[in-house]
Amino acid sequence: MAHSEPVAATVTVEDPGPAVPDARAGWFSRRMGWDARRVVGVDLARGLAMLGMFGAHLHVPREVTVADPSTYGALVHGRSAILFALLAGVSLAIVTGGTAPVTGRAVVDFRLRTLVRALALFALGGLLTMLGTPVMVILEAYAMMFVLALPFLTWPVRRLWLAVGVLVVLGPVVTVAVRTGLLAMGIFPVGAWDIAFGEFYPVATWLVFPLAGIAIGRSDLRSTAVAVRLVAGGAVAALLGYWTGHLVSQTDAARTPPLVDLHGEFQILPVSEVLAGLPRSVLAELLTADPHTGTPFEVLGSGGFVVAVLGVCLLLGRTAVRFVLAPLAAVGALSLTVYSAHIVALRLMLEEYYVDIGSLDHLRAFVLWALVGAFAWRLALGKGPLERGIAWLARRAARYVDRSGERSSRTGEPGSISTGS
Repeated sequence: MAHSEPVAATVTVEDPGPAVPDARAGWFSRRMGWDARRVVGVDLARGLAMLGMFGAHLHVPREVTVADPSTYGALVHGRSAILFALLAGVSLAIVTGGTAPVTGRAVVDFRLRTLVRALALFALGGLLTMLGTPVMVILEAYAMMFVLALPFLTWPVRRLWLAVGVLVVLGPVVTVAVRTGLLAMGIFPVGAWDIAFGEFYPVATWLVFPLAGIAIGRSDLRSTAVAVRLVAGGAVAALLGYWTGHLVSQTDAARTPPLVDLHGEFQILPVSEVLAGLPRSVLAELLTADPHTGTPFEVLGSGGFVVAVLGVCLLLGRTAVRFVLAPLAAVGALSLTVYSAHIVALRLMLEEYYVDIGSLDHLRAFVLWALVGAFAWRLALGKGPLERGIAWLARRAARYVDRSGERSSRTGEPGSISTGS
């Protein structure tokens, strides 16, 4: 089954950010939404992640061979999803004040709106899953990540990076241990357990990416120095993660037979045997940096890679190149709509998908339609239909709770919302 790449749920929110003044392109910039409330580089990065997701779903090569440029497309596997998760955190930080985080009632209001968005994304993810495509739709897991990230919005940057450092190691270990132990005892994770500890995009591991995004979003994204530091720091982290992962994958411990073979038949074990075999089995599963393995080495390597990509996009978004890349930025701005549309398209072409699996013609068609369609919609109508609809739901919910809180305060009834910071 093909791996899916998630869509950034925060695409339903306008991203406040540095203005991009250009008197010669006033109309064009306004139609693209390029004002003081939006970071163009973030849209570029989202668009790039979306096109990478197309490649992952339409089966570009799965392994990179340095000597063979034709395999470089394999870079999209896993990393596109991680880039989306990182950008989700960046957007959460930007819309809550960036370098000057909001406090008090503004935080409460934003959390409420985000909860509504998460519920809408969860429901949408369920509907897309019901279509029965070969894609692992991630929207339910993404919704859970947003909810879990909300308490971290008021954390200082140093504490956020400390949490990221801890979760790089702790998240994968806990995820693999819980999943392996449950499966070995014949307990198949379902529902929330599957979202938190399952094989595809486990939230217990992936929460580290939006948290890193929040920390990055608390920096001055209009600064060239910040963008350069993201490129350099991300590249160092990627080299360290992948190089170390390659080394440990060659050790004897990495060749230990797994306690549970997820892709074959396995025997349910008594609890005593599970507990005895768990440490070695978990260690063996963690000694690699391959895409979608969710190990500390993949988290560090792929996480560093997407941070560097974001830095490059931020630099490009500050130059005239952004006009050439405007269709890509439009895909990023409408990524929830584009994501959902491409799942529906995969369902409509399901038979052809399995017959011509791996065809580059499909990939070219998806990329072309996404760029042209999103660009035309952005210029003519602004926000995408799903982005607009979810934002409307969030505003309605916030206004309803505000009115309920005011009535409760006047009548002395319980139910008013605390506005404490």
